Amino acid sequence: MQTETAIKTVQTESDERYEPSFLRTAFSKSRSTAFIKLDTQKWTRIDFNDVVYIEAREKISVLFFSNGDSIVCKSPLYKVQCILPVGFERVHRAYIVNVQWVSFVDVSKKQIGLKNSVTLGLGLAYKDCIAKYFVNPSRYMSED
Repeated sequence: MQTETAIKTVQTESDERYEPSFLRTAFSKSRSTAFIKLDTQKWTRIDFNDVVYIEAREKISVLFFSNGDSIVCKSPLYKVQCILPVGFERVHRAYIVNVQWVSFVDVSKKQIGLKNSVTLGLGLAYKDCIAKYFVNPSRYMSED
């Protein structure tokens, strides 16, 4: 599994898994929640279903939620990306989006529009990652 190779985990007798200090994920089949460390003393549980997109700012990540709130996570984007469930895709070196919130992708303008009227940049290196959610590959395969 990608998460287990990206983050070194330790298995305990009670089948709980502990990850590095910047976050702890509630490992369930849906993996819809995680505890994220906000600072040296404060942790908060987030529900990934409510996350619209995540933005990198220097060595921190900012999570933006569907209700308009945001929180700052003291981890870089690549570390947060390791714990995200299916349905989150990197679309730029500074952005990861929840594909359920994408309303349009404009490759010519290098933009992704979200349902909450936010427009983000699209890195051309990441266009194939997001296209797989919107394009039916079998449509373009030739029949022999």
